[in-house]
Amino acid sequence: MTEILLVSVMLLLPSVASALSETVRMKVGETRTLAPAELPSLVLAGQPSWTSSRPGDVQITSWDMYTCRIKALKSFSGYARIQCKYYYRRLDPSGQYIGQGQGAVNYNVFVESVDPESVTVYPVSITLDIGDTYMMQVSVYPPQADQTVTWSSTDWTIASVNSSNVLGANSGGTATVTAKTVNGRTASCTVTVRPRALPSSVSIQPSLALTEGQSATLTPEVTPSGAGTNFTWVSDNTAVATVSSSGRVTGISPGTATITVMTSNGKYDTCVVTVKKKPGQPQRVSLPETLDLVSGFSTTLSPELYPEDSQTTFTWDSSDPSVVGVSTSGRLTAKSEGESVITVRTGNGLEAECRVTVRASDQDLPISVLEEALARIRELEEWTVDQY
Repeated sequence: MTEILLVSVMLLLPSVASALSETVRMKVGETRTLAPAELPSLVLAGQPSWTSSRPGDVQITSWDMYTCRIKALKSFSGYARIQCKYYYRRLDPSGQYIGQGQGAVNYNVFVESVDPESVTVYPVSITLDIGDTYMMQVSVYPPQADQTVTWSSTDWTIASVNSSNVLGANSGGTATVTAKTVNGRTASCTVTVRPRALPSSVSIQPSLALTEGQSATLTPEVTPSGAGTNFTWVSDNTAVATVSSSGRVTGISPGTATITVMTSNGKYDTCVVTVKKKPGQPQRVSLPETLDLVSGFSTTLSPELYPEDSQTTFTWDSSDPSVVGVSTSGRLTAKSEGESVITVRTGNGLEAECRVTVRASDQDLPISVLEEALARIRELEEWTVDQY
């Protein structure tokens, strides 16, 4: 009786089947169907799951209830583990369900390498200018062989190829670059690098005006165009103006400084930089106190600042836009009879006003007289703009 109870207890306990292992050897590009022998003898509880520890090297392409198809993509060091994990129903001697068990089958897949038979590179010869790059085309045969190549150069200072197969032209001359496979097959390319002509002259603008804190970039031009060189920049008075390695000049304080640019072969040119004091904010702004306009005519108000060299921005406003409209530049347009006060405000809060009276045009006045008056007003406006 005790033995019967012991057997019954053991049957009711959950069970984990021990994992089985098998070794599989394949070649690159080969496919294989895996079919664990013990699965059909078990009452499976659902479809088994298949996984690859290295899916980029050994890929599971398909599977069903009892089989799995794998493909060897490339060779590698070590092995890939293909695992079939399954669950099954545990039954007592009478066939009654008493629990669920699980098990696994592991396949240790070794992918044998395929030795390259040949390697080709394209192009087999090329001519480049210093600083150029070119993507080399490399093909290892057969395709399933290890595609890895290493590059060498007879003169790395002239031509070099990196691990991404990018050829670089470093200096003038001729060099041979060679691709080698893992088993020593080689292919080469002859690289000719043309030296760039050195400049016979360089020029920059002769003068530059800046205010304190203002910057501008000088752009050198070399002869012949496209000649290869580096530029060196120097300021003879850094307290007045500085210059960066890219030719950007910055005004520091009032005065003059000479900026010199020099090529790698000693050609040079200069630019005289004049730095002026940065204009301050105005202390006063004024407009004409009054202005008469005829309906339909326009004119521009020009604010006067004190000190004269001060700088600011302006905003404009009309107390009655239906009588006189004003633009952001101070342009007035007389629209109808009446009065309107035009106000200008500076960026630092100063204000000035002009009272504008708009009168109706004389209907009896000959059109030729109106046209002549309009032409005169435009002439005066152009003169005012030129003065300011």
